[in-house]
Amino acid sequence: TTTKQEETTTKQEETTTKQEETTTKQEETTTKQEETTTKQEVKAPKISTINIDKKSGTVTEGQNVKISVKATGTGTLKYKFVVKLKGAKNGKVREYSTSSSANWTPKKSGNYIVYVYVKDSYGNVVKKSKKYFKVYAELEATGIKVSKKSGKAKVGNTIKLTATGKGGIGTKYYRFYYKLNGKKVLIQNYRASVSATLKLKKAGKYIFFCDVTDEMGNESTVKLSGYKVVK
Repeated sequence: TTTKQEETTTKQEETTTKQEETTTKQEETTTKQEETTTKQEVKAPKISTINIDKKSGTVTEGQNVKISVKATGTGTLKYKFVVKLKGAKNGKVREYSTSSSANWTPKKSGNYIVYVYVKDSYGNVVKKSKKYFKVYAELEATGIKVSKKSGKAKVGNTIKLTATGKGGIGTKYYRFYYKLNGKKVLIQNYRASVSATLKLKKAGKYIFFCDVTDEMGNESTVKLSGYKVVK
């Protein structure tokens, strides 16, 4: 009789345990439903503005650009920044981070599209883009051509210097000067002309220079060494 009572007690305990497990599962299900309901009730983040610290058309390759975003949403917001050349398939600046700004250094000239992704604590994501951001090729003075060959020019001759270059923004301005025996002499101050003339007054080996600047103040210098002028 005692054994039967013990078995009955054990069965009752098992039944109680099962009921407790069922109750726990129901509570878990209720919690999941509440979480699902909460997710549905939470509104997706909203991006108000995308700011770029430089204006389109004022940047050349290799210059730093800062992109920032203003957004609102639930919980901790995370931000991803993607910059792509127009027509390109891929591009990336930075993966998701809690920082609402990112630095970008364009390596190629062209028109870019800026994308910003904002994600809230529930995984809701919103995207906004800004186009087009124009980037120009880097200003580079590449050479100086002289109308007479080195060693053929004589004192009293007039020579023409012509600068070659590429890139830059807007109108380019050129300044020419030379060094002879360590002394620097200006030939022509900044002008929107790629050429300048010089009447040779002394024999010797000249070093010619040309400084180039564009409308945004970008600068580049090129020199031509060992130009020989004879008497």
